[in-house]
Amino acid sequence: MTKRYLPTIALPILLGGCLGNVGNTDDSSATDEAKNEVQGLARQCEQDVPLASPMRRLSPTQYDRAVGDLLETEAQPGRAFPEDGPDAPISPDLLRHYLTAAEALGTEASTHLKDLLPCDPAIEGEEQCARMFIASFGRRAFRRPLLAEEAEFYGDLYDSRRAEGVFEDGIRLVITTMLQSPLFLYRTETSVVRPAGPGVL
Repeated sequence: MTKRYLPTIALPILLGGCLGNVGNTDDSSATDEAKNEVQGLARQCEQDVPLASPMRRLSPTQYDRAVGDLLETEAQPGRAFPEDGPDAPISPDLLRHYLTAAEALGTEASTHLKDLLPCDPAIEGEEQCARMFIASFGRRAFRRPLLAEEAEFYGDLYDSRRAEGVFEDGIRLVITTMLQSPLFLYRTETSVVRPAGPGVL
């Protein structure tokens, strides 16, 4: 299996790691190589986060607003999503909708990348500009800075696709994959318990 197929399997694997059983999704076709590719992203699911609230999936309306802000698009793919509810297990049907939407949005974005890039690949160079985009877009999509292993994963993803095509192809694959990540599809608020002490209420 080549890396070009990772967007199709990354979401079921990652959601399975974070949330356990996700409906009837069958990821038996995912190879060990592909699972290893997304393992770094799934590590955060194993971290203990004090007082973490339950993860809640973006509603279709929230999804459309999020992709609109990220990609400067008027597309509203969320209107076609099944009404499963934010706390319901993800169904195979919803997984397919996420994949279809991510691919369509990535394709659309690749036609006006100059409006989305934080750099000019003709000046900074394609590889450097791709890394800058991954960092900036990832921060906005995941609502926090990327971890080092996440940045490396998406950098490798870009490199693999760029080797087979052009700059826009690599960026499109990065966008498509990020839009299928639970780090984008789910929101969670956390708080940290501070030990009581003198002067602490």
